[in-house]
Amino acid sequence: MTDAPPSDDTPSVRPLQVETHGLDVIGDADRKGTPRTLFWPWFGANVSVLGMSYGAFALGFGISFGQALTAGILGIVFSFLLCGFVAVAGKRGSAPTMVLSRAAYGVRGNRLPAAVSWLLTVGWETALCALATMATATVFRRFGTGGGDETKVVALVLVAALVVVVGVMGFDLIMRLQTVITVVTGILTLVYVVLVADHIHWSTVSAVPAGSAQEFIGALVFMMTGFGLGWVNAAADYSRYLPRTASGRGVVGWTTLGASLAPLLLLVFGLLLAGSSAGLGDAIALDPVGALTTLLPTWFLIPFAAVAVLGLVGGAVLDIYSSGLALLAAGLRVPRPLAALVDGVLMIAGAVYIVFFADDFLGPFIGFLTTLGVPIAAWCGVMLADLLLRRRDYAEEDLFRPGGRYGDIPPGPLLLTLGATALGWGLVTNTAAGWLDWQGYLLGPLGLGGRTGDWAFANLGVLIALAVGFLGTLLLSRGRVRTQEGTRMTTNQPHGAPDAPFTDPSPDAPGTPPGLLAVIDMQRVFAEPDSPWAAPRFDEAAAGVRRLLPAFGDRVVFTRFIAPEHPEGAWRAYYDRWTFALRPADAPLWHLVDDFSESLPGGARHLLDAPTFGKWGPDLAARIGGDGRLVLAGVSTDCCVLSTALAAADAGVEVLVVADACAGADDDSHAKALHVLGLYRPLVRVVTVDEVLAQSRPAPR
Repeated sequence: MTDAPPSDDTPSVRPLQVETHGLDVIGDADRKGTPRTLFWPWFGANVSVLGMSYGAFALGFGISFGQALTAGILGIVFSFLLCGFVAVAGKRGSAPTMVLSRAAYGVRGNRLPAAVSWLLTVGWETALCALATMATATVFRRFGTGGGDETKVVALVLVAALVVVVGVMGFDLIMRLQTVITVVTGILTLVYVVLVADHIHWSTVSAVPAGSAQEFIGALVFMMTGFGLGWVNAAADYSRYLPRTASGRGVVGWTTLGASLAPLLLLVFGLLLAGSSAGLGDAIALDPVGALTTLLPTWFLIPFAAVAVLGLVGGAVLDIYSSGLALLAAGLRVPRPLAALVDGVLMIAGAVYIVFFADDFLGPFIGFLTTLGVPIAAWCGVMLADLLLRRRDYAEEDLFRPGGRYGDIPPGPLLLTLGATALGWGLVTNTAAGWLDWQGYLLGPLGLGGRTGDWAFANLGVLIALAVGFLGTLLLSRGRVRTQEGTRMTTNQPHGAPDAPFTDPSPDAPGTPPGLLAVIDMQRVFAEPDSPWAAPRFDEAAAGVRRLLPAFGDRVVFTRFIAPEHPEGAWRAYYDRWTFALRPADAPLWHLVDDFSESLPGGARHLLDAPTFGKWGPDLAARIGGDGRLVLAGVSTDCCVLSTALAAADAGVEVLVVADACAGADDDSHAKALHVLGLYRPLVRVVTVDEVLAQSRPAPR
């Protein structure tokens, strides 16, 4: 029921504001978009010209063009496919990746993998910021105007400021920026390819000798850690904004496509360039992006600087957003924008070291990737296996409660991850970074030639850690997950924790959801399309109500909005506008739709009439019973449901509003009403039909 349709001058794009969402669950009213929208942030984050430099990195393993291309395709697609699978968890759980990870590791046990995730994302944003700074300085050096420390300082300040500001602002600005970056960098990168194509010499490329199987595996692992495994710990941070009904296959497909497409194309071209010139490959090791400018005409240097910096910034802003979330998941109790700001300070400090003090870029970069790639691979294996074992969506409230179903510090997953990491570190080497020469301690005992043998640079440890984490979780956690999904929590909530989960505390009704189901105003006046008060999605709400009715049995009341015989006060002006509605209570327009009028379990005893939007009052209060919970469904979300919910909550009643069993005057009004209701947590909570029905299943014996 509504007074007037939404104004036509309502802006279609929300004004930018600092995102306040941190580790909290994204409410249904704030979830938007389709899986297709995931393409833009993933493509924008990976369209950087740094992808061409990976061609030189791959050939540096001593393999041929064909081997490097195969390793690149397999490594890029497979690693981003892992990201796609993890992204499904975001749709199912509405929380950041490293919060969803608590389902496997426990609420506080997850702090260790969250800390590793934080180190990885901070490391990546630092590397990208440093590369953007170095590339800018190289461009100015080519012009013969600057390129020294002063230029680097200015470039670093500007790049870091852009990354930090966008990271602090949050999701909406990131999504808008990534769309711009995708278009601009895509076009300018294509121009770059055309301009330097004459530097490719196929005869030279094809003459590069083939390497051993071990060298091929090393390149494959490097591609995995340099691409998808660098993102997998943040893969659900953006899909959590999608509606729960979004296609899981679509999430996997669009994430994988968006993330893989640009790196694959850039890798091919980078292989052709690096394979045509050994000198270029050596230069890339020192300055991975700036070295690419040596092939360009002077007039394109400024556009190249733009494409290089924008591409690197696109990746860095996603990293600083996710690193802030990881820092919160690791236990820091500050607002998300402040966490992103802290990470920005560390990013600047790390970039200063790389730009002004490090001997080269590639050595520390490889050491960073493989060292953190091992524990992240182990975590990824555990996370994916845990996700595969789950048949139900995450119990989101329990992700924040050490006493909830996911536990506090379950030892199994942590010990498995630590064991997989120890095994993995024993099978990788990092001779380019002297402080990591302790790795590879298992290569000798396992007969793989030690730290100088053929297997030394295959970095098998990353693959082994992934496999051990995945298979170990499948074997050891199946029973634990089944217990979690069958648990009906009754524990008390600790002080300061989020509001209690949607569970049944009443022992007298196993298999029945707690509380009273009030079905609000499912009447013909809101159902019939030609009615001035028609709710466009009435039938969808009715379908949700039908699913709820069997679970509540006799604990159901239907309400009807009826016109007063003599309107008083402001109601007189209301009915002056809606004169068609001044009909007696038995008029057909006030009837419940047929299937609901026929299904009333107790006849008039379960029917409540009121001439007001809100239905809360002594009659409804008397029907609730001792557990004090009211479950609301019906129409319209933005009027009678909203009015009833807030009045009941004001009276101290716990209210659950079943979003997909409600309908508004229009979709926008429905969404806005749910958002408003979400502001009243924990007195009012927005849930789904599936979440309500999940509580009606008896706990396993």
